[in-house]
Amino acid sequence: MPERDGKTEYGGAFLSQMKSRARSLYEQVFAEIYIEENEEHPEQSSESQPVLKRSPEEEEKHRIFLEMRHLCSCVGQSGGFYTPQQSASFYEQAKFMETFEDDYEGEAPFSMYFPDYQMMNFQQLRTYFTWRTDVRRGVVRKTSFSYVFLYIYELINHIGVKDDREGLEKLLYIWEEYEKLEKKLNRYMAGWVKDYYIVNGIEEPFVNLVKEHAVLQEAFGAFEEDDYFSAYGPLSAYKFEKSIFYTEKTGAFIRECFNRVVKVLEKWLAERNRCFDDLLYYGHRGSTWYPFPKALYYAGLEKNRGDRVVRISCSEIYWRENGRWFSTKNRVKRENGRLIIGYLFRRIEQFFRRAEKFPYKLQADPKKIHLSELGGIVGDCGAFFACIDAAILEFYKESKRIRLEIHSENLERIRESALMTQEKLLAGVEDTPGDPIESLTSELRAPAQEPFRLTVVEQDTKPETFSSVEEAKEPSCGKEEDPWKQFVDSLSAEERKFLRLALKGEPLAGLQQYARSCSLMPEVLADGLNEKALEAVEDTVMEFSDDTAEIYEDYREELERVIGK
Repeated sequence: MPERDGKTEYGGAFLSQMKSRARSLYEQVFAEIYIEENEEHPEQSSESQPVLKRSPEEEEKHRIFLEMRHLCSCVGQSGGFYTPQQSASFYEQAKFMETFEDDYEGEAPFSMYFPDYQMMNFQQLRTYFTWRTDVRRGVVRKTSFSYVFLYIYELINHIGVKDDREGLEKLLYIWEEYEKLEKKLNRYMAGWVKDYYIVNGIEEPFVNLVKEHAVLQEAFGAFEEDDYFSAYGPLSAYKFEKSIFYTEKTGAFIRECFNRVVKVLEKWLAERNRCFDDLLYYGHRGSTWYPFPKALYYAGLEKNRGDRVVRISCSEIYWRENGRWFSTKNRVKRENGRLIIGYLFRRIEQFFRRAEKFPYKLQADPKKIHLSELGGIVGDCGAFFACIDAAILEFYKESKRIRLEIHSENLERIRESALMTQEKLLAGVEDTPGDPIESLTSELRAPAQEPFRLTVVEQDTKPETFSSVEEAKEPSCGKEEDPWKQFVDSLSAEERKFLRLALKGEPLAGLQQYARSCSLMPEVLADGLNEKALEAVEDTVMEFSDDTAEIYEDYREELERVIGK
């Protein structure tokens, strides 16, 4: 090559930069430089450059790779991310190489954080496309991790797939097969599979997809689409787990009932062009969301797709609007939302305490909710609360029903038994031991035995039903081993006086003044009361902060009974 100022005309400074081991891979433009031969000026070829002898087949592959390289209009990353121009170039190159196959016998390693075709030399390109050819034929073998990433990038850009569903299946296939060879693939694939599901509008519910694939179950856990309890329970202003009524058994009832109530509310609100999340968060717009972060993804593929909403779970929703994606993450919570969730749990527990004749009552006061704000969203607050009560009552009735399930394969035996009984009755057989009708009836009622299988789901045979939540009778508290009496007896003189003042309605300033007169901090007295209440009745009895001092109305009657007015 002709020289100028000690450097080649074709970029000696750049070549020096690429040869320097101190430079980062992110700053390299090519891993290999191709120089096309110029037959018109053969004297420009350097004698020091070795001429690579390739077979005609290799020359053809070299020509294809060179043509593919010329499709790239940009190089390099921006701040550790692929640029939109780089993603567009990758897509164009990938479409060009979509049907290419190879059978290279070598194995050239390749490792970099943000791989693409442009950074690979001739041997690396041949290694990759040979590995990809094998994968497409069902043979997945261990290779450099960067090659695996390139193949995944092709799939998320619909390279080598007929439709969205096949792309999803191939993503799951390479994940399931290659994670046997390299576990760290899991940390990337869970998010990318979910992103692919979202942007491509797969019709199958995401919860079904999770149940079908072990890798998704491991990534997302026990995933349920309508698990409102797990999504909204932590937001509750009422700490139901600390309730005296909350046990493993009642907790399961409360969980199922809460899921039912919110599902009913979702339907009720949808008829008013609202959703349950509107009660909990400000505004409808969520956070801007970008699919496939740090992956080579060409967003131009979505240009022909319209606006849509994709639901992953009850609280994780994505939607595309005017060409942009949004998600329900990072929204601003309403304080009233915590109160509404707390009310739902209190109302459910209130009903089940009464229905199960639990000796201590609980009140769910709707006045603690900011009703004006709620009314601005749902319109009719009365209808909203009536919808909640109806859902609770219906759930309770269903939970007490006896369900009799007869498997279809047993019907033939039942018919045969009935015919035998009929024949014996018509023939006047008197020496048959036992009553044949009673025998058949007993067989139907008996627990299932193989091969005759009859499943009986037993429930309370005499359920107590109510036309409304308020009809359940509240039993009076027993006198023996009264936990409220034990609570009061455990109080110190200062705590007892502090509680009496609070029950009397003493303002916060008065309670603070009394505490100081006892040389105590008011917070210490309030915390002492609540700690002893937790030990005795398994719940706190008052709320105390810098601006609030209030006895819970649910326990006022019991406290006044045992401490005296």
